[in-house]
Amino acid sequence: MVSIPGEPTLPEYARSVNMNTSDGPRDVWRYNPWRAPGSAPVFGSGCGSAGGGALPYQNGGNPPPGIPLGFDGAMMPPTVPVVWARGTEVAVAFALEANHGGGYSYRLCPAWERTTEECFQRTPLRFGSDKTSWLVYANGSKIEFPRVQVDEGTTPAGSEWARNPVPTCALCDPHSTCGPPLKPERCDNFTTGGCPQGSIRATCGDACFPGDTFAAGCPGPQYRCHGVPPPGSFAEQQQCYANCAGSFDGKIRPTEALNDRGPLPGGCPAGTAAFPEPAPHVSGFNDGGVHDWDWSVMDLVKVPPELRPGRYVLSWRWDGEQSAQIWQNCADLQVM
Repeated sequence: MVSIPGEPTLPEYARSVNMNTSDGPRDVWRYNPWRAPGSAPVFGSGCGSAGGGALPYQNGGNPPPGIPLGFDGAMMPPTVPVVWARGTEVAVAFALEANHGGGYSYRLCPAWERTTEECFQRTPLRFGSDKTSWLVYANGSKIEFPRVQVDEGTTPAGSEWARNPVPTCALCDPHSTCGPPLKPERCDNFTTGGCPQGSIRATCGDACFPGDTFAAGCPGPQYRCHGVPPPGSFAEQQQCYANCAGSFDGKIRPTEALNDRGPLPGGCPAGTAAFPEPAPHVSGFNDGGVHDWDWSVMDLVKVPPELRPGRYVLSWRWDGEQSAQIWQNCADLQVM
């Protein structure tokens, strides 16, 4: 969980959630990373930190199977690099599962230097000149839409960022419904064992609550068992905030109930999308990892002509607005 170091600098047109509130106590997400893009600190070296950081927090994530909590993504072994030519525009893309609003940027760090967030911030990439993005579906089809781009109030100064094009839903006012933001709470009392009778089976990445059990005996590699978050807890409030943004009945629904519901049409209820959808029914919070969206968000970025040829690391950074979180991932490149 991270926050910006000062007051918001994001222009109002680039907001993604709670659109009609911009100051005062009702602006519950005022200090979340997207409100001053690029300024909030990150854990790790700019390639992500497994599970979100070295310490477990309520509403936090879990690392992939076999990876320790807090593992620095920059330490992953190199892969076969993708080749980019200097002075060209190339395609990049990412996929969403839980939609926390905000926006993203792509950056480079030379592989012959130490991989750090500071190194990535020295070479932010600019987007393609026509301000067009695409939804690219698993079957290869594409839907074009205009990109909302911002270079004002960003870090480093003048760096280009794009708003996450998928609107969350505006189903309730987060301040009046859920209260002012609470301080994040650690999860210090995890136990291991089987699922207690009456508990809810939740997949990796769901909110952790006091008394959670990592259940090695449950189906799936990292199933976890827990019940209802304690009243007044940080976890309960985060679930409430997510419900206001369209996660419906929260992140702790029994997977059995979800499977019984069958295919869902997707999208926010009519008239509740925070801003215009990039395509029909492309909105909301996603559906708990059961009916995942089958598309990625694709952009073109410019490869600077002045780059020295050689190996580089590409970093994608997504600053959340509906949550105090930053997501990052990296890829290996060969620049010719």
